[in-house]
Amino acid sequence: MAVEADDDAILAAHRKAVDLAPGELRAQVGLAAILQETGRYAEALPVWDAAIALAPAAERPRTMRAFCATAAQLVVQGAHDTAPQWRDRGDVFLDGHQWALADLAYRRALALEPRDFDGLCGKGLANVRWAQTLKAEDNGAARLRFRIGREAMQEALCLDPGNPNVAQVLALCAKELGEGLGREGQGERPARRAP
Repeated sequence: MAVEADDDAILAAHRKAVDLAPGELRAQVGLAAILQETGRYAEALPVWDAAIALAPAAERPRTMRAFCATAAQLVVQGAHDTAPQWRDRGDVFLDGHQWALADLAYRRALALEPRDFDGLCGKGLANVRWAQTLKAEDNGAARLRFRIGREAMQEALCLDPGNPNVAQVLALCAKELGEGLGREGQGERPARRAP
């Protein structure tokens, strides 16, 4: 798959950067972030530890390390869970405003059932809400989350073309990404489809 090949190339570049400059905080953070983003949570933990050692007062490495520890544990505990179990876990995290953990749970559900409307909507909404919290501090990260949310919602719209809640979230993403005027709103969670 091309995306995995790209991830491997990016990961290799970040590993090389750390090898060349092990005392450089940006190199450590970059490697930890790509490990985390590709779901290699346990591998990311010691890299976040190295970043914390380089910048003990920095908040982001501590926050990200805590997330990776929780995520690694969650993946191990849910190793044999079904897509509906992961989706339900995602719903709990979404309701608890734990956007990163909600995204993780929905991604795990979608790995098992890629064309699940509810999983796609959950992933989309988790990323959009996450993006909204990131806007003030990191516009680049917010834009990435809006794009991920938009992609998930576009897939959901293909499964249920008339869903107004999905269309509302897509309009919000378009507005935030500067792709046209969209309606204001946070976007409601689309109603679950009947089993």
